[in-house]
Amino acid sequence: NNTSEIEATEFAGYIEDNIKINQYWSGIAGFRLNSFRNGEKTYLTPEPRLMLFFEPNRRWNFNASYTHMSQFMNLISTGMIGLPSEIWVPVSESINPQIAKQISAGYAHKPNKEWHWGQEFFIKQSSNYTQFAEGISIWYLILSQAPNSGTNFYDIILVQGHMLSYGSEMSLKYT
Repeated sequence: NNTSEIEATEFAGYIEDNIKINQYWSGIAGFRLNSFRNGEKTYLTPEPRLMLFFEPNRRWNFNASYTHMSQFMNLISTGMIGLPSEIWVPVSESINPQIAKQISAGYAHKPNKEWHWGQEFFIKQSSNYTQFAEGISIWYLILSQAPNSGTNFYDIILVQGHMLSYGSEMSLKYT
C-alpha cells in the first residue's frame, strides 16, 4: 500500500479596516496572520494587504493594491498526453510554503448607464513554487515503492523555485 496519512492543522486570523480619506480617495487596509502545523514543524506567516481607490467622478475610478500571500497546500500538476493529473501536497520539513507578493493597478469607466469597461494590470512574484522534478510524473508516485522505503519521498520527486507572472485583465459589460 503506497498511501499514508498526513495530519496537519491550519489556523488564520484576519482584520481589515475601510478608510475614507476624502471625497475622492479611500482604501482598505488588512492584515492576516496564517499558521500551519505539520508534524513537528510550524510555519507562521504575516500577510499584509493594502488597496487604494481614487474616484474623481461617477464615471471613472482607479485602484492600486499590494497583497502578501502564503500557501501551505501545493497543487502539483502533471500533463501527460490525454491524461492530466493533480495531487495536493502539504508543506513539510523539506517543502516550504509558497510565498507570493502581488501588486496590481487598474481603472474602470462607465460612460453611461448601460456600459461599463475596465482593465487591471498585475505582477506577482512567488518563492518556493513547487512542481515535479524534471522527468517525474504522478505515475512515479502511483507505481513506485519509494513512499515505503524510509526516504523522504517528496525530496525525490519535488523541486521548489521562484516564479514571476504578470498580465492584464479586461472587462466589458452591458447591462
